[in-house]
Amino acid sequence: YGSLSNNSDKAVTIPIPSSSYTTFDVQMRSSNPANTYTKSVTISNGIVLTYTSADSDNSLTTLPIIVIENNTGYSIGGVWISPSSSTEWGSNRAGSISNGQSRTFTLSEPLSVNNVYDIRLRQNASSGNIFVKYSITMSEGMIVTFTDSDLE
Repeated sequence: YGSLSNNSDKAVTIPIPSSSYTTFDVQMRSSNPANTYTKSVTISNGIVLTYTSADSDNSLTTLPIIVIENNTGYSIGGVWISPSSSTEWGSNRAGSISNGQSRTFTLSEPLSVNNVYDIRLRQNASSGNIFVKYSITMSEGMIVTFTDSDLE
C-alpha cells in the first residue's frame, strides 16, 4: 500500500471483502531498521492503527518510544518531555501536533534507568495554553492522551 514515513498523517484504505471474519493480523514492514510490526485487530470502519517499537516482531535495542495524542481542542507547537526527577524541562521536541492527531517521541533513557516522566504541551513554542501531565509511569509504546482537562 505504499510508503509511509515516521509520524506520517497519511491514510491508507485497505478494502476488506465481505466475510464473517472481523479479526485480522495487520503487518507493517520497515526498512531502517529492517523489521516487521504486527497487530491483531478487530476491524471496524475508520479504525486507526499506530505502530511503535513495542509492536516489533523482532527485539529492537533502541530507546523507548511513546505516543502523544492531542485531544486538547488546540494545535500544539511545543512538547517537552522530562524525567520527573529533573528540575528542568529541557528542549522543545515538537514540530506541531494538530488537534486529533498523534505523534511518536523517543524517550531520553531506557525505562530500566528512568520510567517516570513529566510531559508539557504548549499551543505555540513560546505562548498560548499549557497542558501538563506529571509523574507518568511510562511503558514502551504507551499512548499518552492530552485533553482540555490537562490545562494548567
